[in-house]
Amino acid sequence: ALYMEVAHIFVGLILDMITTTIRNALLATIMYAFAGLSWSTYWGFLKWMLVIGATMDPIFKAAASIAADMQVATMLGFIVVLFIAVFNSIGFVTKATAPVFLKPLLYIMPSGRVAEQVAWALYGEDESSWTLLQNFLGLETP
Repeated sequence: ALYMEVAHIFVGLILDMITTTIRNALLATIMYAFAGLSWSTYWGFLKWMLVIGATMDPIFKAAASIAADMQVATMLGFIVVLFIAVFNSIGFVTKATAPVFLKPLLYIMPSGRVAEQVAWALYGEDESSWTLLQNFLGLETP
């Protein structure tokens, strides 16, 4: 009974997600506190951080389940994380520079929305800075 698939699914879905959510909430809160941002935007930031955490954890679990060893699992997970990092609207591919067929990805990537929200929280009230970010990165006013 200890090694049944149902036990593994229960642990993975219930206990691991609870632990992941609590861990990510603490991490996001600490990061936000040290960033010195206004607490008025905290709940939006926390929501997106929890969504990202809830999607990244299963990605690494899936990579670990199909990999032969830890190194392969790390590389498989890294490929997905790299894809997410590239399409975060601030890094390599921005809304201003993305080809037309890739732009929809930038609107559905949670990391892109978080990056845009953080940029707005930091520079949204400074009209000249926000205009530069809109022109250079293609950011949109939330």
